[in-house]
Amino acid sequence: MYFQETGAVLKAARKNKQFTQANLAKMVGISRVTVNQFENGGVVDLGARKLFALLSAVGLEVSVTPKKNHSGRINYLQLACTSANVSYKESLTPEDLIGALTTGKVPAEHKPHLRVIFDEVPEKVFQGMLEQLSTWGSPQRIHRNAQKLARQIGSRRAELL
Repeated sequence: MYFQETGAVLKAARKNKQFTQANLAKMVGISRVTVNQFENGGVVDLGARKLFALLSAVGLEVSVTPKKNHSGRINYLQLACTSANVSYKESLTPEDLIGALTTGKVPAEHKPHLRVIFDEVPEKVFQGMLEQLSTWGSPQRIHRNAQKLARQIGSRRAELL
């Protein structure tokens, strides 16, 4: 599971407990804005204590296990990042890509990587990446953010999205 997916899991558990973001934030001792941003993929580093407190408050816990890929599914996020990293010294991680597509903001150091992803990866990889991201965020929001990113980086794909 990617870190950003945890926010969607937290949101579902919070709603199941019938807590508002404000209630949960007060219980844990953080701001409601932080809870909102975490649930919507806008926080890329929350800190272990805050994460554990949030999860515990809604009846969840963290479990660390060896990484397995028994599903046989293609990890389009990883594939897109691998394609983008071929020509650059600095690497774009799947977490960086998730952050960009869930917030609609282009990190300056990754603008060239995003250009590769938007303009050079095969359509199947690009669409698979967007579909993979929609498992923990609104597909409409991911699509809007992809359009926004495409315009920001001057991608030819901006017209196609």
